Amino acid sequence: ACTVFTNLTQDHLDFHGSMEEYFYAKKLLFTDYPRLAEAVINVDDPWGRMLASELGGHVVTFGLEGGDIRFAAQKFDASGITGTIIFPGGEEKIRLPLPGAFNAQNCAATLGVAWALGLDFKRAVKSLENAPQTPGRLEKIENELGIGVYVDYAHTPDALLRVLESVKPLAAGKLICVFGCGGDRDRKKRPLMAKAAAIWSDLIIITADNSRSEEPAAILDEIEAGMPPEWSKKTPEDLTATAANCFVRMEDRSKAIESAIKLASAGDIVVIAGKGHETYQIFRDRTDHFDDRQEARRAIVGRGK
Repeated sequence: ACTVFTNLTQDHLDFHGSMEEYFYAKKLLFTDYPRLAEAVINVDDPWGRMLASELGGHVVTFGLEGGDIRFAAQKFDASGITGTIIFPGGEEKIRLPLPGAFNAQNCAATLGVAWALGLDFKRAVKSLENAPQTPGRLEKIENELGIGVYVDYAHTPDALLRVLESVKPLAAGKLICVFGCGGDRDRKKRPLMAKAAAIWSDLIIITADNSRSEEPAAILDEIEAGMPPEWSKKTPEDLTATAANCFVRMEDRSKAIESAIKLASAGDIVVIAGKGHETYQIFRDRTDHFDDRQEARRAIVGRGK
């Protein structure tokens, strides 16, 4: 067996208190379970490089920039990634049917495990060419409107940044991002989520995402505090299909998704982030059924009428 380290970014600090304590908790997975003899570590990540240097011994490294197993990506498009897997003693061409640089990282991690366990490596590479879509992870919602609609679980600043960076080159037009932040969780990341979204997006709709015991409006206030000063705040009534560098608050997540798809034109990209595979919405006094994918499909059908 083996243990895999993918990355360490700001999350769960309401439990751990600091990134250093979070790293220490992750490190225990590699040091306190002797049966997990092999460590597979992403050395593109600075915390991963630190972990690899501290562990020594049985370590297989991976990444896009370096490592024992490296995914040298050459072409990204809406249907996947073309590149070369470079490993000790050879290389193999690959066509991964999943878009996004983070999927290339995940592919390299999987192959790192195959290498660490002594599996048939070339067979492992070929098997990834038929990798299935992971629910809620940059999951494309098919439509005939010419709009790229994606649902993703990204709920940290780094994850949101990576997802938006991955899809931005696919947008012939504007990139619309819908996201929120969970209640009763790390409040420090809320303004950072806004800053991350603003780097690649043209239009942002901030909305509810499992507000739990908190008031949704208060969470949106803390997100809004991170919006860059050059971005203008609009009301839902002011939004137009040509809006750019502006954001709007819509507590109702269903209406936020519907508005994003109504505002999109052929060639645009809509990213609905934060919930991914989840099928619920948690409020103070209840838990409702809610699925971003179903909501997106409903909005697409409504748009087509």
